[in-house]
Amino acid sequence: MAFVRVARCVLLFLLIACGCATARAELPYRVDLEGPEDLKRVVEPILDLPRWRDYPGMTPELLQRLADEERDQIRAAVETEGYFSAKVEAEVIEGKPEWRVRLVIEPGERTRIAHVEIRFSGPLLKDPDAEERMKAVRKAWALPEGAPFRQADWDIAKAQAVRAVAAVKYAAARIASSEARVDPSKALATLDLEIASGPVFRVGALEVRGTSRYDPKIVERLNPLRPGDEYSEEKVILFRRRLLELGHFASAEVALDTDPAKADAAPLRVAVIEGRAKRIDGSIGFTTDTGFRVRANYSDADLLGEGWRFRAELLYERDIQSGMVSVDSQPLPGGSWNTVTVGAERKDIEGQVTETGAITVARQWGLERLPSSLSAQWLHERQSIGGVNSDTTWATFLNYRYTFRNTDAVGSPRRGYLGTLNAGVAVPGLSSRAFLRGTAKLNGFVPLSREDDLLLRAEAGGVFASTRTGIPFAYMFRTGGDQSIRGYAFESIGIDLGGAVASARYLALASAEVTHWFTDVLGGAVFVDVGDAFETVESFDAKWGYGVGLRVRSPIGPFRVDVAYGQAVKQFRLHFSVGFSF
Repeated sequence: MAFVRVARCVLLFLLIACGCATARAELPYRVDLEGPEDLKRVVEPILDLPRWRDYPGMTPELLQRLADEERDQIRAAVETEGYFSAKVEAEVIEGKPEWRVRLVIEPGERTRIAHVEIRFSGPLLKDPDAEERMKAVRKAWALPEGAPFRQADWDIAKAQAVRAVAAVKYAAARIASSEARVDPSKALATLDLEIASGPVFRVGALEVRGTSRYDPKIVERLNPLRPGDEYSEEKVILFRRRLLELGHFASAEVALDTDPAKADAAPLRVAVIEGRAKRIDGSIGFTTDTGFRVRANYSDADLLGEGWRFRAELLYERDIQSGMVSVDSQPLPGGSWNTVTVGAERKDIEGQVTETGAITVARQWGLERLPSSLSAQWLHERQSIGGVNSDTTWATFLNYRYTFRNTDAVGSPRRGYLGTLNAGVAVPGLSSRAFLRGTAKLNGFVPLSREDDLLLRAEAGGVFASTRTGIPFAYMFRTGGDQSIRGYAFESIGIDLGGAVASARYLALASAEVTHWFTDVLGGAVFVDVGDAFETVESFDAKWGYGVGLRVRSPIGPFRVDVAYGQAVKQFRLHFSVGFSF
């Protein structure tokens, strides 16, 4: 295609050069393109005639030759959209003060997929789970029977099928042959694809380039693949994410050498670019939950020259003010690390005021957005409700958090699930009240069609003790706001104590949302949220919120603008949020 495009440009240049040699006067003209809007959007960017509209050497003969060439180019373009019986007319009409070139597209019937044949060859056929692997590839095929045929969709579907085979063990999988046989008279296409698996790849030595300040062993400790392991694209992606989220590197690339001759011990190559060790940044923002936000951060990824990470943060919002310092150890073998965090926070929301200080020591692993951990926290809290009922509570709290994720993308997933589980205990004798606490969050992603997505969200939590007295509010629950039940103010759902909204011992909420994507980045959504924060099972009172919203895909997750109606409060609220809460 690139060669043809270059040849056309050369031909146009020669034609215009010939016209320039015999030109006696200007020949102004306009180009009118007629046809279906979707095809006009495809054709308009590739038209050559508009580019030469003001060229002084144009002649009627040259204009007619260019129009004929344009007709052939348009026909080729609409064929890539599946219109193989399209008729294209190119008419040059003399006129004053300008001539007119009329291009008319009559697309005819669009070609659809009549049959798809996907075959496999190579060592994959001897794999014990070959049938399951091949069935999964066929099931996920992106251009099924009955779908419109487009060249771009055909190319994408082939690439996705090969990548699905190459993702586990068969890193050098390739297309052995592919053919799209089109019958224009019947507007039907038959697709034939053969995928050659190539040999099973096993990981060999790790080769690291780009480290100078940091010990290469840091990279090695984050590697989830060991020599002799079968290749896994998922683990390579995890490895790269671990490197980037560590904070030491501005860039990281991980790739397996896919030379079939090295399949038994293929080198795993890592290339990193070290980032700045020390960093100061800040941000000013706005959230419909807590108003304007000012945040200041300082970080040092090479504390005392030992590769330890130091972070400090100050946050000021209308309802929340907080400060935190944290120190992470170097990664330990297996990708785990230790963290010590000291923080303080003041919250004044819906008449409940808390002033909290905490020290947390944790062993963490996973190096994901919310890593799994085992932690011990000492927390001290001063609390008051409606300006009265002041109290002081404290807890020595042991907690286990497990993060799980299986999605097709990190930032804006369409398929899969992600969530967290927490289970903890306040130690008797070292807390103002002994209690057990558990929470669970889950987001599920279901693609309904090429343009429609379903998001399901559920959250539950409970604090179990003989009484709520002596339990810090930091461990209890309120809900409402951008990331919970829309249509209600931030943390405005809880239990009523003296005219204030106080934290409750239990939480349950669920949400369903359908998004239709008008383009690759812009979509519209409808949703319904329901839930409550409550003190006893008998007092559960479902609060409903529902509405519509705008969605924009971004590198940090979906940007959302929602208008929601809170049924219990009988009012509308506007919500802004970015990303997913889990």
